[in-house]
Amino acid sequence: MKYIIKRIGRSVEISEATSSLLVYRITYQNLSVGADEPIKIKNKFIVYILFGENNEGQDEMLDVLGLDFITYMDAEETSDADSVADDTASGSVPDGIYNMSWKLRRWGNKTAKGKMQVVGGKYIILAGSDVCPNEGHGLMDIVRMKRENANIVDDKLQEDIVLNSPSGAASFVTGAAANGWSTWRTEQGQMIDIFRNNQ
Repeated sequence: MKYIIKRIGRSVEISEATSSLLVYRITYQNLSVGADEPIKIKNKFIVYILFGENNEGQDEMLDVLGLDFITYMDAEETSDADSVADDTASGSVPDGIYNMSWKLRRWGNKTAKGKMQVVGGKYIILAGSDVCPNEGHGLMDIVRMKRENANIVDDKLQEDIVLNSPSGAASFVTGAAANGWSTWRTEQGQMIDIFRNNQ
């Protein structure tokens, strides 16, 4: 099935290419060029339509929509605290090295690149990772505190930082709410969400 994705006013519409059937409309109160708040979509299938299984072409799609970030929101994510609790308990990421790369409009379209090491359930952002200096929407207080106290020079992390969830680690790099399960990837390019789904 092919889909047509269009930005219409303050919404994004997804329709079937072979008919006039509207599949989904994403309304967004502040949808405009340069918007720095992430759209959180409850329907994971819609995120799949937007970006595909491997998120190929995500930067181009975000540019078209005029957004920084679109992510899937679990149904139980009702608050930042709830999100962190669910994030920590929902799956186990094997020890190893993981990478992320995300272009941020509010950072002048620069790409934030991070490297994370997982050791015994701890998510360690490694020195040398980018740290977007501009804060966006939904940054958790604990992550904000770690960013403020971290040794960061010229937007580069100078020390390892430990967090308790992949989303917290992704938020540290991007400076805004982030779904770490779809942001961090294995060395083979797979989203770490594969480990949560295998639980």
